[in-house]
Amino acid sequence: MRRGAAAVCPLLIVFLAVACRAGQDVPAAEEPPYPRQSVELVAPAGTGSGYDVTARTIAQCLEAAQLVSVPLPVTNKPGDGGGVALSYLAGHPGRDDILSVFSAPLCLIHLHRL
Repeated sequence: MRRGAAAVCPLLIVFLAVACRAGQDVPAAEEPPYPRQSVELVAPAGTGSGYDVTARTIAQCLEAAQLVSVPLPVTNKPGDGGGVALSYLAGHPGRDDILSVFSAPLCLIHLHRL
């Protein structure tokens, strides 16, 4: 699995760097860099699941590339086909220190109440 993560890391780093910079102006010199505090990564499944491994790989890649200097803890919120994680996220509106890993089909299930 390490070999697979090593192959994904460079692509993931490029994608995240471009995505994080898209549409942003160059920050003013007095503006502190983002993120300023730890960023919680939420995996909508249990430890060792694909979502968990994805979130931990993202954290590892961002830290290895020195794109972040704050902790990126992974919180697992398994249950209800991702519904527990969605409820957790809904309980923290406007927070810029919580991110989650989801797939489109998983989100659509809850949007359509399937």
